[in-house]
Amino acid sequence: MRPLYVDLDGTLLKTDALHESLVELFWTKPWALPSLLWALTQGKALFKKKLASQMVPDVTHWPYHEPLLAYLIRETREGRKLHLASASSQEICEKVADHLGIFTSVLATSDQINLSGVAKAKAILSQDKDFAYAGNAAVDFYVWRQASEAIVVHDQKEFIDRVHRLVPVSASFGAKTLPLMERWLRMINPRIFLLSAPVLLFACLGNGSDATIFYLSYCGMSGAAIHLEQLYRLKEARMTGNNETLYSLGEASPLGGLLASAGLLTLLVLFAVLWWPGTKSLLLAGALYPLLRAQMANSRHFYGGWLATSFLAGALFAAL
Repeated sequence: MRPLYVDLDGTLLKTDALHESLVELFWTKPWALPSLLWALTQGKALFKKKLASQMVPDVTHWPYHEPLLAYLIRETREGRKLHLASASSQEICEKVADHLGIFTSVLATSDQINLSGVAKAKAILSQDKDFAYAGNAAVDFYVWRQASEAIVVHDQKEFIDRVHRLVPVSASFGAKTLPLMERWLRMINPRIFLLSAPVLLFACLGNGSDATIFYLSYCGMSGAAIHLEQLYRLKEARMTGNNETLYSLGEASPLGGLLASAGLLTLLVLFAVLWWPGTKSLLLAGALYPLLRAQMANSRHFYGGWLATSFLAGALFAAL
């Protein structure tokens, strides 16, 4: 039975180890981020090495692809040798290998070589000429062209067929568990607009021209702030299994969520200050405080508190 080399990011892991590390570093050691920018200018390999020296996350509760993991465990029991081959840092890959206990060896990015694409194919060929490879992305075609067998983690049949034209596909697994529409609805969270409706109602009574702008700004800032709160509590949510979100399930990139939410919140705050340079901008920002406190406390009265806050914010806006 030929050895099987397994990719980590997006294949064995539903998310990306680099993204996970950056988000955790943002919340725990934000002062270390500027030094990473310099490392990034020196290349991806040095950047990942520098990041690993600052933060090696706890991989125990990461969202792994359970069907693929079950398949790998069965293969191990049948005597197949498994190797973890990833562009993630050596430190992270070794922690994953130690946690899962199914890999014979680890191939990973060093401080000199970013083990992705052609570099990964060369590294594997230096160990085995006849091998199987499990991957999920276009960059993995460099490895599949050299492999004798493929395991594919991807939703689209067209992608799997492309791999099959290069190398026999012995197994394939879907990359996502939630339907696309459900992921979008959970990301946008329509309840934000419903629970914030009193803002629009009362604001229209006081100043109809600004009411819609205030309402949409309030909804946008609330949504962005709640996403940031979910990312702040990401590790806790995974450990306890409570308050599952797209981020804790591995259905959305935590780094993408952090950049989008922080960027949207910053833009809306700047917009509010410029559009309402006085009390109304402070009211808009201040209305988020009780919402976040209730959310972070996992209050059973969170939605009732949100509705009450929306009534109060709308009434104050109308009075100003």
